[in-house]
Amino acid sequence: MPPLLPRQLDQERAERAAALQVMLGGGVEGDGNGSVADKVIKVPSKRGPDVLRYILADYDQHALEGEYFNQYYRRLGKDHFYQLLNAGSVRPAGGDDLLTGA
Repeated sequence: MPPLLPRQLDQERAERAAALQVMLGGGVEGDGNGSVADKVIKVPSKRGPDVLRYILADYDQHALEGEYFNQYYRRLGKDHFYQLLNAGSVRPAGGDDLLTGA
């Protein structure tokens, strides 16, 4: 196989960066212990800001008084957030779904 030309490398890099892995729930707790984030779902890069807005709106609407996001995430679990962001569940203002961009 011949080496890739610079233009081909740029295209290959762009294709690899075409998606974002949404990871939630990791961080340092108040007692100094930490936790590793869960991989929840992969979305098109252009949908990253919409995903963040959707997650934060869900937290704003359903979090208990004084509940930090990591506590909220652990209470509801990974599946809640997967379902929240799964194809067809989220329609940003433009009407495209978050996973396919269509």
